[in-house]
Amino acid sequence: MSEDLKILQSFADTIEAIIKDELKKIGLGDKYPSGGPVKITNSLGVSAELYKIVVEINDYYIWIVRGRRPLKDNPTAGKPPLDSIQDWVSRRKFQFTDSKGKFLSFKKTAQIVQQIVWVKGVKPRDFLTPARFRIIDAYAKKLADPIFFNLFQKIAKDIPTKVIPILTN
Repeated sequence: MSEDLKILQSFADTIEAIIKDELKKIGLGDKYPSGGPVKITNSLGVSAELYKIVVEINDYYIWIVRGRRPLKDNPTAGKPPLDSIQDWVSRRKFQFTDSKGKFLSFKKTAQIVQQIVWVKGVKPRDFLTPARFRIIDAYAKKLADPIFFNLFQKIAKDIPTKVIPILTN
């Protein structure tokens, strides 16, 4: 691993720690979302590649951040997409039981979850905004380090600034 990549990976590790910490602050660091077998923090991966840092996380993070208004507050809203919920339910092998204790199918469980989310909504829990501010702060501190600053100058020469959104937002 080149020295530049080691420096980027150390910053990627910092970013991952910040995001995991923000998830813990909203109560999702040590919990499985809705009984699923994969913690959102376990789905998080931050890695360094040549001149970029890649953040990967399960796609349901967006519903954690945005939430969904309940039906009474948004009467014209359609139901959440059943296919996505069914995929989510089946990936996690999450099933409700009927009154006799027999497991319902993934499709029936997904339909129940869909109805609950549609009627009751989901409270938004934004972990990205505080993480972003902390990452920018960490980035600013890293720029004080001459080695990191030199690496950033090298990256800035090779990549148009519009590809570095953290600087433009």
